[in-house]
Amino acid sequence: MPDTSELPDPLEAKLRAALAPNLLLVREIGAGGMARVFLAREPSLKRNVAVKVLASDQAITDAARARFEREAQAVAGLSHPNVVAVHTVGDLDDGTPYFIMQFVEGRSMSDRIQRDGPISVAEARRALGEVAAALAAAHAQGIIHRDVKPANILYEESTGRSLVSDFGIAAIGREAEHAPVNMKLTATGSILGTPQYMSPEQLLSEPVTEKTDVYSLGLLAHELLCGTSPFKASSPHELIAAHLRDVPARLSVRRPDVDAELDAVIASCLEKSAASRPAAAEVARRLTPGAGALLEWPPPGLDGLVGAMRRVSAMAVLGGFMITGIMLAILWAGPLLNSALTSLATLLALIGAIGGSVPLGIAFYRASLAGVAAATAIKSGYAWMTVLETMADVRGDTGNLITASREYAGLRPAERDHLRRRRVRREVALLLGGLLALPMLVITLMLGSMDVVDWRAAWLGVAVPVTALILAVIADEIERNKFAPRQRRPAPDATGVSRLAPPWNESFETVRAGQVVGRGAATQPNAGRWIVAGVGAFLGVLLILVAPFAIVGTIGPAYWSVVIPQFVNVRERVRLAELARPYESPKDSSVSALAAGRAYVVLGKPLAAGRFRSHAQFPELPLPVVLPTAQWEGGAMASDLFRTARWNTVPGLPSTLKVFAAVRAGLGPNERAFLERVAAAPHWEHFDIIGRARSMDYFGARFQLPFAPGASTVLMPLPRFQATKLVAYANVSRAAYHLSRGRRDSAEAVLRRGVAFGFRILDDGNFALDQVVGSVLVGIARQGLIDLFKATGDPRGPALEARVDSVVAQIEAAVNPNSRTLFPGIDARDSRAVRAAISRDAEDPRAIRGERMEMMSLLSLTPCTNVRELVFGLSPDVKAIFDRQRKELGRFPSDSAFFDMLERQSEAMPNQVGDHWASLLRVSRIVGGILRNKRLPGCVGVLSQFIG
Repeated sequence: MPDTSELPDPLEAKLRAALAPNLLLVREIGAGGMARVFLAREPSLKRNVAVKVLASDQAITDAARARFEREAQAVAGLSHPNVVAVHTVGDLDDGTPYFIMQFVEGRSMSDRIQRDGPISVAEARRALGEVAAALAAAHAQGIIHRDVKPANILYEESTGRSLVSDFGIAAIGREAEHAPVNMKLTATGSILGTPQYMSPEQLLSEPVTEKTDVYSLGLLAHELLCGTSPFKASSPHELIAAHLRDVPARLSVRRPDVDAELDAVIASCLEKSAASRPAAAEVARRLTPGAGALLEWPPPGLDGLVGAMRRVSAMAVLGGFMITGIMLAILWAGPLLNSALTSLATLLALIGAIGGSVPLGIAFYRASLAGVAAATAIKSGYAWMTVLETMADVRGDTGNLITASREYAGLRPAERDHLRRRRVRREVALLLGGLLALPMLVITLMLGSMDVVDWRAAWLGVAVPVTALILAVIADEIERNKFAPRQRRPAPDATGVSRLAPPWNESFETVRAGQVVGRGAATQPNAGRWIVAGVGAFLGVLLILVAPFAIVGTIGPAYWSVVIPQFVNVRERVRLAELARPYESPKDSSVSALAAGRAYVVLGKPLAAGRFRSHAQFPELPLPVVLPTAQWEGGAMASDLFRTARWNTVPGLPSTLKVFAAVRAGLGPNERAFLERVAAAPHWEHFDIIGRARSMDYFGARFQLPFAPGASTVLMPLPRFQATKLVAYANVSRAAYHLSRGRRDSAEAVLRRGVAFGFRILDDGNFALDQVVGSVLVGIARQGLIDLFKATGDPRGPALEARVDSVVAQIEAAVNPNSRTLFPGIDARDSRAVRAAISRDAEDPRAIRGERMEMMSLLSLTPCTNVRELVFGLSPDVKAIFDRQRKELGRFPSDSAFFDMLERQSEAMPNQVGDHWASLLRVSRIVGGILRNKRLPGCVGVLSQFIG
């Protein structure tokens, strides 16, 4: 037999052609014995619709066509939110009818019950009320559905709304009066309707009325709440007998949580006599949330509290605006402001400021009256939420909102919960906005006296009430446009409040119909004082928790102005050093980076002469060799020529120019002995290793890796670069020694090695200081080469000197020598600009490695310069920079360990401080522990390093 599953569907093809181009057929979404339903897209309105078309095997019968057309006619005349609307009808080219109707995103109640089981009482009440309302609208148009069942009730997932569908066997107009049902209970017979949901009059083939749908509605209620029909039957005949004879069990028996009101309504729907059943409109009224009972609003005795919060906040906002606005004008005018005795404008400002206290006083007076009335209401038996909602009720219709009556009848419980909460929040925000204006101004003045903020911060005093006022107005307009105008308040009730409160509370609980927001817990009158005291204590604790963050957040940005390396023209120094790049000595690939690093450690440590700093959190590797203290240290020069030399030199060593001039003029015994001691020093082996290396790993050679958890760049020991500078000058003397022996080429080779030594520090340093020191070391060797060339008549000397002088002149013309920062032209007090410059330089491929590593060290401290990163950690952009630079700058395992230390440092800085910061540090440690913030005490410690 051929496979027909892939063959085109003739009906779908005809429907697609008939709908084009206005509708785009998407797919089939359902099928029954009578019709098929397709999903289509209406591009012009950008919406989905459902297209119901008569099945091909049904289209040939007149009865099927009549039933199909009847459904379209029945629904087309209805306009109700709980009826699936029909938009238009049409015929295919072969005469097969179809109609286009509303698409409901969801599933039928039948599918929902089968999948999820019975639904909650609150949701069933709402669904039944909506179905009853839809049936009432149909009955008003003379339409009887005749097939109300879960499969014909659609549940819209997005709104929770229930919609009635499938009016295919509906009786319309006078047809209903003479419409007995022709039932055939055979396997092959056709049945108009579903026996399980038919009324006794349907089963007896009597004319149907609108009460027929009400009976089916009662059966639907049992199906929704219990999952099954109220009648038990094993055959169609037993089912018919049960409908005609048996009284179904009450819903409350089968479902104990069903309330009495719903139980009674459903029982009356299932009366055998149609005349005894209520009308669908009556069922809808009784099942609509809150409609079964009345709720007096405002609660008896609380008439004077309705809208009290708005009356207080209106005066508070007015007074706050007047005082803070005028004070802002006075602060802005400053010295331009004349005395009130001679200036009318100043006098009016003064009067206005004083006058602002009048509405503010009225606000406090009204607040005290409202407070007394609220305390009396609570003493009478009302709960605090009831009192608060009454005070926040500006429209006077919160009672309608709670009971879902009038303009709020279509809102779900969750929507009404949201609206009730929003009203209270809006009024509380507006009240606080007005009351906070003056305290904000006082705080601004106090902080201004402490030089923490300037006058512009006084705008906060206006910003708070303005924002609250704008939000309140917007919320009012949204609510006013969405719902009916304000309702008239009922007249005050003179009955004793204490007697009326309990029954009102009981009524409230009856009508709130599944809403989460209740009336609040019952409390005692004096509980308000405890609440105020508790709120005060809570605010005090909050202040203690917030204070360290506020201190770090306000002082932290100034940290940039201290931690940014204060070097003069760093990049210009590098530019000068690059002039000597062609004179580097050749590299030796057999010298490893780790060997060069060890040589640098060995060379530098004894030259520090006991000043070599270390730290317990940076344990060091043992030195493979310990060199003696340098023989040339301490000014051991016998010659007056060398002893008095002070140009470009250090104490105890001759200048580069004069040492070569002395060699050319002839050395005395003491000078020759000095140069011999310099040349024979054991340090040159390590010096030359560094000069021959292609790269250097200083961290890996000096420290035990990985770095300890508490390690930080703030505590990291650095080389004593003064000792390194001494070696560079001594290397010039070593070259002079070779020249004094007639070995001119050896002298040049020694100086070229000095150039390479300086570039090794410059290129492979880990901080900007390495960059500066490397430039100096290269400059010493470069000047030595110039002096050597000039002393030996080599033309390269004047040429190199001319290039140096030319670059120096360009730098002096373009750069301010007083700009002692890596970022000339950027104000170090501008935290945002400094941060941007640091981020830019960290990723600048033209920048020297030491400078980029310095920038990464600075970026790890950004949490100490702003509150956001202090609380939430490094921002994503800084984390991204860390990820990229770890890949670009990481060459050795020590580099990875260094980046790990920086990232740990951004989470927990060292928190060692002096005695005068100890108290704040203890507080910050406690606060950091409570809030689980390790950065806070660390930043207090870091900031203390530069504050004092």
